[in-house]
Amino acid sequence: MPMLIRWSDGRAAPAEDAYTAVADEDAIPPGEVIVSLTRFQQEGERLLGEGRRVGVRVEASEAVEDLAYDLPRISVVALVFPKFAQGQAYSSARLLRERFGFKGEVRAVGDVLREQARFMVRCGFDAFEPADGASSQEWIHAVTRFRHVYQRGADHATPAFRGASGMSLALDHVDHAGSLAQRLNAELRHAHPREIIQKAHEVFGDELALVSSFGAESAVLLHLAAQVNPKIPVLFLDTGMAVRPDPGLPPAAGRRVGLTDVRDLRPRSRTWPSVIPAPTSGRPTPTPAATSAR
Repeated sequence: MPMLIRWSDGRAAPAEDAYTAVADEDAIPPGEVIVSLTRFQQEGERLLGEGRRVGVRVEASEAVEDLAYDLPRISVVALVFPKFAQGQAYSSARLLRERFGFKGEVRAVGDVLREQARFMVRCGFDAFEPADGASSQEWIHAVTRFRHVYQRGADHATPAFRGASGMSLALDHVDHAGSLAQRLNAELRHAHPREIIQKAHEVFGDELALVSSFGAESAVLLHLAAQVNPKIPVLFLDTGMAVRPDPGLPPAAGRRVGLTDVRDLRPRSRTWPSVIPAPTSGRPTPTPAATSAR
């Protein structure tokens, strides 16, 4: 039975898992179960009619919206991370919490690592099956490592520039930035991505930069940015925790789409141990750089 960590009231704690995860080809055992979305669609009415608690496992390729009608009767939605770098489950978690108002357990399963903990909690996950053997204390450390947040999330954490009363805690330009962002969001809600980048460039000028992981899914955004202005800075934050066989990949990828200012940023070596946790088993060992950028 996988180890389970539950998050509640700002704390993580180990927990016993009352649910049995059942493969499609296996018989349904007594008690609480988690079944695939396909099996739930076939047998869900019968399982729920038996008075047991039922959970549903949703793969990254499946739409959580297909559960909308049944969510009030479902106890657990287990969202699968096939690889730690695939983020469909984050979007599904936010849909469950914010669009559908799901009050049950949203569980992260699959390639679940402690480096993801903060993002998962912010998106509405409250139960986790760590693939890296992380303890509940390590989970707490990962979630609370940074004090401030800068966006609203399913966890309802207050953004850094807002106080409990909703009033600005910083300078007047922060409030202006907030209202400007709201106006631009409304104006560009249905705009083409190139138009959004163009407008951002017009508004922010030299203060505009893009952050990219330079994964395959980044190519379109980088190409559009190059069409708007090839001099827009593109930042790659190299924590050393991601698998990247070629250190020259970001600059080369940038040149390929026409960008001229790609910056490969790394933590300073003296701060590395206090910022980056020890790598998990089977993950690449970071190699700190002597400078913060190259």
